[in-house]
Amino acid sequence: MKILLIGIPGSGKTTIAKELAAKYQLCMVKTGEILREMIKTHQLGDEINAALSKGEYVDDELAASVVKGRLDQEDCSLGFVMDGYPRRARQLEVFNPGFDVVIYLGISEEEAIRRLLARGRADDQIEVIKRRLETHEKYMGEVLEFFEKTGKLHRVNGEQSVDVIVGICEKIIEESDESTN
Repeated sequence: MKILLIGIPGSGKTTIAKELAAKYQLCMVKTGEILREMIKTHQLGDEINAALSKGEYVDDELAASVVKGRLDQEDCSLGFVMDGYPRRARQLEVFNPGFDVVIYLGISEEEAIRRLLARGRADDQIEVIKRRLETHEKYMGEVLEFFEKTGKLHRVNGEQSVDVIVGICEKIIEESDESTN
């Protein structure tokens, strides 16, 4: 099973992805975390840091390469839950992992800002958050449109409790799995 969780920054993708990965015993792929680690060790670390610290996206080919490299690892051979890729439709042209289910966690911009400021990560400063939300809005429509056309997109209200969201996502995944078998 190849599951994608998408939504604006702060929508709860990582929280829900962890729950689903554990339940279905799938590997979890957190693109943002991989990129933040690469800042310390990769030859493109400065370029990655420059983009992320401004609330922008990294190069599409780099993002696709990072994801493909992660999915080629043994622990992802039986499936995965993806958080953070694709950020724009062009990335899917470079590498499309062939998702079975796409779940969009919808929350308001105000709620996203509140959550991001509360988690206190180094790049969660109000100016950077607003830029990330603007960048997201600029590109996410085309990604949602792509998955809408495939019939794999499911929209979930991300402002509910984690347990409620996980339950809804599990139902979506199980219904999708039944329809593909």
